[in-house]
Amino acid sequence: MSSEVLAVSSKGQVVLPVKLRKRLSIESGDHLAVYTSGDVIMLKKIDMPKEEDFKSHLDEAQAWA
Repeated sequence: MSSEVLAVSSKGQVVLPVKLRKRLSIESGDHLAVYTSGDVIMLKKIDMPKEEDFKSHLDEAQAWA
């Protein structure tokens, strides 16, 4: 596990360092889930399904039904 120290801006924003974004393949527009427990904050990248993946799963469900 690694750690970084980030500053919070006056607007409540934090910036993820470039090397962290590259290592985790986080790009502009990606979504992150935020989890909290006490004074701990955890971020997790969410891989949103692509429209074609959703359509494929929908077709499978319709065929099954």
